[in-house]
Amino acid sequence: MGATRNRATDRVPVRLQVNYTYEGCYLISFSGDLSADGIYVCTDRPAPVGTLLTLVFPFPNHQEIAAGARVVWSGPDGTTGQWGMGLQFLDLPPLLRKAFLDIVDRIAILGSDLGAPGKVCGTA
Repeated sequence: MGATRNRATDRVPVRLQVNYTYEGCYLISFSGDLSADGIYVCTDRPAPVGTLLTLVFPFPNHQEIAAGARVVWSGPDGTTGQWGMGLQFLDLPPLLRKAFLDIVDRIAILGSDLGAPGKVCGTA
């Protein structure tokens, strides 16, 4: 998602496993970036804008945590060419919101040492 997209909060590049069901398939993907309000999911099968998804995040020492999300952008990223979808969280569970804020804060603090921001979608 390029810099021209409107967002309430900044996103940071981070690779997290994201599981969800779409068109009857259980899919395992990875994030490209994250904020407290949304996530970019790298996938060659992005859902159309407006689609509601239930995302499942496996966290160590916790059960899987589910969160609702709406697709707000779908297609190839203009910067990297990576296919994916931008999702806006809906009613993020408090434990997951705290975990995401901790990740965003930690990466934001280290940001100057990480170089230019960008997606961390893998090529594998």
